[in-house]
Amino acid sequence: MGTDGSDPHSASNNGATSGTWIGCVINFFTGQSVVVKVFFCLYLLTFCIILPLTCSNLEFSLYRQIKPLPINVQLDKQLNEERLKQAYQSLTSMVLNSSSVLQNEIPYMVVSIVTTRRKSLKNYDPKYLIQAATTFDKLIKRWNEMNMEKKIHLSLCNVDLRPLDHKDVLNISRLLNLKVNTHYATSKSSADADNVFEKEKRDYIYCLEKSLQTNASYVLMIEDDTLPHTDLFNVLPHVLDFRLTFLKKQSTECSDQFLYMKLYHPKSISTYLSKEPNRIPELFSLGFLIGAFMVRLNMCLTTMSTKQLYMTWLCSFLYVILVVIAVGRPNLLELRRISKFLYNVVPAPSCCTPAMVFTQKGGNVVINYLTKVHCARNYGKDSAIDTLRQGSSHGLKAFYIEPNLVQHIGLVSAVRLRDKDPYVS
Repeated sequence: MGTDGSDPHSASNNGATSGTWIGCVINFFTGQSVVVKVFFCLYLLTFCIILPLTCSNLEFSLYRQIKPLPINVQLDKQLNEERLKQAYQSLTSMVLNSSSVLQNEIPYMVVSIVTTRRKSLKNYDPKYLIQAATTFDKLIKRWNEMNMEKKIHLSLCNVDLRPLDHKDVLNISRLLNLKVNTHYATSKSSADADNVFEKEKRDYIYCLEKSLQTNASYVLMIEDDTLPHTDLFNVLPHVLDFRLTFLKKQSTECSDQFLYMKLYHPKSISTYLSKEPNRIPELFSLGFLIGAFMVRLNMCLTTMSTKQLYMTWLCSFLYVILVVIAVGRPNLLELRRISKFLYNVVPAPSCCTPAMVFTQKGGNVVINYLTKVHCARNYGKDSAIDTLRQGSSHGLKAFYIEPNLVQHIGLVSAVRLRDKDPYVS
């Protein structure tokens, strides 16, 4: 026993154990091939230095240091006020242009903004319609000026319980010279009088029917708390006119008359760890493709034996898989915005309906189905549409364009009287 009460044998054992571990690590590292040593350094540099520094504040990254917080209502309201200020500035400088008005000719596409008044428990009016209508109007006018043969028309669909009290509709339709379809809702039974989910479904049916009556090739249904990406009308017509035509030529099962096409899916459920069947194959495809490129690069730089070749491919494959998971799929999808040719068309996932494109046939199939079902809590119109997608009797497919072509800004729910997270649904 030492003078300070410590056991010298214990200290000696601890030192020996520590030395043994260090020695084992050194022996393991020095005994490995050059390939293992190189990738050990690459992994160490990437996952311990580069990614922590570059991804610490990157949303949906595994390295994100800022933990998810409860809904920051004040911050979202501040952002909303800034967007609203920009919308008002656009209105004051806007010159009336009939390019957005529903005229007699059959349009290529009709954009219908479904709107109702929204007030939270604190009586905050976010005025989403003003933001959505001015932004869509600006993009549509720009498109119509450059595409005379494929006109896009913008209209509003007022589904408020008291339509005449929805002053924003009256003001926006006058300033932007827009057609307004107004749904004067009537409950079919006393049981449905307070069923906001059934009302939402009937409102959607009405607005979709009115838009389809224009005989437009496509109808884009927009909820009023949805803003378009600046590239929306550069990407969407390209996908509808060229990508789907190509898919139709490649497969007899694909038709230009699809059920619907989603333009939005919450980023929070767009990760690789998802029930969507295409996510894991996508992850492994990236590993195979980029891993093969890394092997080829190594072959150009040095001569490798067959064993080293296989080891390089395995290390490269695992490296790519771990990197893309760490960075986050939603962040990698943003790279596709570089060009309209890089946007991906995949089978439609479940959730949600802020922005949906319908063909004439697909729209009528959806209307017929929704008319027959009853919506209630935990089974809203989005769930009903998703149930239809999973069926096969209609023979039509549903698609989704990724990354998202619209942004969901809804902090105040039109169905549930409470604040909500705009990035979830």
